[in-house]
Amino acid sequence: MKRILFIIAILAVGFYGCGGNGQSGEDENTAVVAAEELTGEVHTDGEHSEEKLAGEVHTGEELVGEEHDESEHEGAITFTLEQQGKIDFAVEACAVGPFQQAIKSVGLVAPAPTGEREVVARANGIAVFAGNSVVEGKRVSAGETLFYVDGGNLTDNNLYLQYVEAENRYTRAKSEYERKLALATDKIVSDTELLSAKTEYLNAEAFFNNIKKNSQGGRQAITAPISGYISHIGIKNGQFVGLGDPLFTVVADNTLYITAEIQQKWASELSGSTTANFRLLNGDTVYSLENLNGKLVAYGRSVSAAHPLLPVTFQVENPGNLVPGSFVETYISTSSQHEAISVPNAAIIEEMGAYFVFEELHEDMFSKVAVTLGKTDGLHTEILSGLTGNERIVTRGAIFVKLAQGTGTLDAHAGHVH
Repeated sequence: MKRILFIIAILAVGFYGCGGNGQSGEDENTAVVAAEELTGEVHTDGEHSEEKLAGEVHTGEELVGEEHDESEHEGAITFTLEQQGKIDFAVEACAVGPFQQAIKSVGLVAPAPTGEREVVARANGIAVFAGNSVVEGKRVSAGETLFYVDGGNLTDNNLYLQYVEAENRYTRAKSEYERKLALATDKIVSDTELLSAKTEYLNAEAFFNNIKKNSQGGRQAITAPISGYISHIGIKNGQFVGLGDPLFTVVADNTLYITAEIQQKWASELSGSTTANFRLLNGDTVYSLENLNGKLVAYGRSVSAAHPLLPVTFQVENPGNLVPGSFVETYISTSSQHEAISVPNAAIIEEMGAYFVFEELHEDMFSKVAVTLGKTDGLHTEILSGLTGNERIVTRGAIFVKLAQGTGTLDAHAGHVH
């Protein structure tokens, strides 16, 4: 600013020296006015320039501040509240407390001992299906007719002939007993004869009623003994079957047994075992024994060279997707426990052999944290390193947060900037 004023002063003197005597005063005044005007403009421009410069510097400080805020959350993943609302999403605090050790094994799902019934033929004949819907897997009700055994043209052990013979024997025995009963009042027949006639009548009646109950029009009806589903059919339509031949098997799958086998070293822990968790092999669904209204039925107390493992059997109610004959991962809780940080298994994401959880930084911002896993009870997993226990992590919907990390880093012009 001083330099500019100095230049203006020199110009004013120059004007004065070149003006002559007659115009010296006027020129001097003109030069002074011009200098004042220039000085005022320069001063005004200078103030604006300084203010402009100050504004630019201030703006630069704000930009630095913004960069600082972004750097605090470098690598964070934005997952908006709108996105969260479209899925099953939850964030919870890490659980810090007693962690119960579990024995991991594989359990076999099987029907309860009284929940599987094999049906056999009760007479010789030709097996005839009761309808086209009699197939393996069909749901049936107790007493529902599924097959018939028809004597047809068989000459030996023909059910129809047996039915006719039983009916005739019953009619004759009944008539004979009623006749002797009337004569007994007049003492024409002895008590012994009357008792013999009565016995013959009752035997004929029981035999006839049994055949009549299990036959329709001279053929035997084969019904489901319990409600459940047909697990196996051992015959074909029109096949000859003999007395005692297996026809089909019905399984009641509402109550099931899950039997797991464990090593002998865990024998001392079984006495304190009260619960277990079961994970389906074809998915991530995990059930606790309490969820299935189950209970521990028994566990093995001895081993042999042929069977070196201890069986542990649980009784559970089928939630609808447990299939008899299938296997499930079984986590049997023990009495041993220790303090640990644990998270739900659904919170853990595997990526190229490493494991991560997503920590909540803000309601719509998350950070991927590498963790080291310990033991699991099927529902929760112990965290050995990576978490302090004070974090809030994504417990449901973590896979969607993982997918969101591929959409790029934070955008300062969209969403929140922290």
